[in-house]
Order: sequence, then structure tokens, then C-alpha cells
Amino acid sequence: MQEIKQKLFGNLDFQSEFDYANRPLLGEIPVKKRATKRHFGVHGYFTKQTWNVVAEYIKNFTKPGDVVLDPYGGSGVTAIEAMMNNRKAINIDINPKAIMRAHLGMDIGDIVTQTIEGIIAKNNGATLEQINDELIIKGLELGFLDLLKKEYVDLTPILLENFDYNEESEMYTLKTGNKFKTQIDVKLRIRYYLISYLRRMERENTIPAFDEIILYILPLLKNGITPENQTILSVLEDIAEHIGNDKWRLKKEGQQFLFGS
Repeated sequence: MQEIKQKLFGNLDFQSEFDYANRPLLGEIPVKKRATKRHFGVHGYFTKQTWNVVAEYIKNFTKPGDVVLDPYGGSGVTAIEAMMNNRKAINIDINPKAIMRAHLGMDIGDIVTQTIEGIIAKNNGATLEQINDELIIKGLELGFLDLLKKEYVDLTPILLENFDYNEESEMYTLKTGNKFKTQIDVKLRIRYYLISYLRRMERENTIPAFDEIILYILPLLKNGITPENQTILSVLEDIAEHIGNDKWRLKKEGQQFLFGS
């Protein structure tokens, strides 16, 4: 037993003045709903606790240098807050998905969604083959390809539920009017929405003015950093041509570049 204590706690003095058994109970702690960057802000867990409440309990019931053990570690909130408050931490969970979530900062489902949205934004739509290839690369990169193959053998139901499918081009795109659920690079998001909007305007034989374009895409960009008009204009200049009195139309195929030539 002494050997186990030594491994876990090192040379901590358990006879110190810190009275572990008789710490005062805490009153109500105001919940800080907004996630901090250290907790990723992109994933959920069915028993995830609010970080600032966990931090207050750690500070009250332990002292700096102590070891905080969470045997039901889940997404790692307790372990992170322990380390942020100068404690050591042991994070344990029987669920391998929870451990992966703590290591990667998100669930497999979140990674799948982020990867699909990323390839759609980059290519202005993506085929099933392109999505599969991108997911395999991501699975190899992050070390969860085995879980990916087991849980997402058939992506079709997920894709059809969350994205629009064009039978003619065999490409999946973001549902009309929907925002990206994950944090895609702001210029990629702008580019995707601009191309989508300008293609629709072409079909309607309409050439929109810059102000009309701004009014359309700004509400779609509010799930991340809202860009300035100048940023939108710089992307617009890469993919569209200026026509007449401040009107814009999409460049012809072969003229467009991701971020300039």
C-alpha cells in the first residue's frame, strides 16, 4: 500500500495543516456557461460538468501539488482544471470513446462532421469518394481509423440527413440557408457561400450588387468570427468579376482560384 501511495502521491505530507476531512461545504457557484478554449468548445459529453464549478471544488477540497483522481473522467474537464490550478491529475474512463474525446478534443461524430464540411467548403461540394478519402486521411492522422471503419461503414444516411445531394453532379453540398456547424476557416466559408449564392443568381438571370451579396451571406457567417466587408470583397474579387455599377458575377470555369492565382 505504501508503494502505491508513493507512486501516486510522491512525497506529499498527509500530516500537514490542510484538513481534508473537514473542508467547508461550498455554497451555490454561479455557472459560467461559455466554454474556455482549454475545453475545446466543440464537443459534448452526456455528463460533462461546467468547468468553473469543477475548478472551485478542486480549489476548496485540495491544495496545490495534490493529485486529483477522476475515475469517470469523460471528456477530461476535471483533469484539465486540476492542472490549471497547480494540481496533478489522473483521468480514467472505461469508455474508449471518452478517452479519445479527451485526447482529441471532440467526439468521432464531431470529427466526421468537421471533415465533411471542410472538404465541401474547399471544393464547393464533394462526392462520396472525396469525402471517404478525406476521412481516411483524417482517421490515419489522428489514430482512429479502426473506430471510423466500425461505426461509419455507410456514410449515406448521415450525408443525406445533413447535406443536400445533387444526382446530376453526384455532389453533396450544405443545405440551402444552413450554416457550417464546425469551425471552418473564415475565407473558405465566405468563398463557399459566395459561389453558392452567385450560381443561384446566374440561374435566375440576376447580377447582384455588392450590398445585396453582403446582406445575404453575413447572417450565414455568424457562427464564427464575423468578417469585415473588406475581407468578403477580397474573396469576391478572386471568384467573381466586377460588372458595371458595383455588380458582380461568377468568373467562368478556369478563372477561379482558391485564394488568388
